[in-house]
Amino acid sequence: MSAQRTKTEIVFSRKWLFILAILLLMIVPGCSVDVDGSDYNFDTSVRGGFDYDYTAEKTVSDEVVVQGHNRITVAAINGEMNLEGRDDVNHIKITAVLSVGSNSQVDADLHLDDIKIRITEDDDEILIETIQPQSSYGRGYRAEYGIILPEGLDVTAIQDNGNIYIYDLKSSVDLTNENGDIQALDIVGDIRARLVNGSIETTATLNENGVIDLNTVNGPIELSIPTITSANLSARVDNAGTVFIHDLAFTDSISTPKTFEGTLGNGDGSISLRTINGNIDVFGFEL
Repeated sequence: MSAQRTKTEIVFSRKWLFILAILLLMIVPGCSVDVDGSDYNFDTSVRGGFDYDYTAEKTVSDEVVVQGHNRITVAAINGEMNLEGRDDVNHIKITAVLSVGSNSQVDADLHLDDIKIRITEDDDEILIETIQPQSSYGRGYRAEYGIILPEGLDVTAIQDNGNIYIYDLKSSVDLTNENGDIQALDIVGDIRARLVNGSIETTATLNENGVIDLNTVNGPIELSIPTITSANLSARVDNAGTVFIHDLAFTDSISTPKTFEGTLGNGDGSISLRTINGNIDVFGFEL
């Protein structure tokens, strides 16, 4: 298979790898451009989680006009994602620090051009993906994204190893990660998050008949929602952990230390929380 995997291959392979892990443990044509960063020189001093004695890095930057697109998909492999919604922008601003780690500086420098960012505009979607060799031969490749986008743009983020941070959106959010934390704060809209190893923290306001679906294998889940939320809520810990409900009034509920089911308001929306190992905490807050 080519090192430059297609959009379909990336989304299919990672989502199905995640689904396979869940099943085993829970039983439950557009134009594109490669960005190589040769013309950019930004401050990249604050980083972490890349354990090699020798590294080479570059910073790339680009902007994409949003008009005609309703969704952004970020498909990464190793690194970190930071996505922030803004109400005063009509374009997507992308900055990424790309790094190669190796056992010698010469080798790291030589292979820095192996990693790049590809941006593809296809129908109503903008796809941003990390392109790197399929076989690393002992090297490490890492991409750290900082993305500013309009707050009403739907977001899909897919990551193999590393954290996903997403803030201040009024849209649908769909997050998939294998190893690393997910933090989605100040979201107004539907949220779906699937994770194998790591914690999920979310502050969300549901629209009418909205959906929150948070699912991890090894790690805690923390959800904060307005006390006026209307939804049926289900929370479950399959193995080690406890479900805690804080400052929310349910019209009816059934609970055990590891499970909770209850109705908030009229029960218009749906909230589903599940982990195998880890506590689940649900907090209510006043708007």
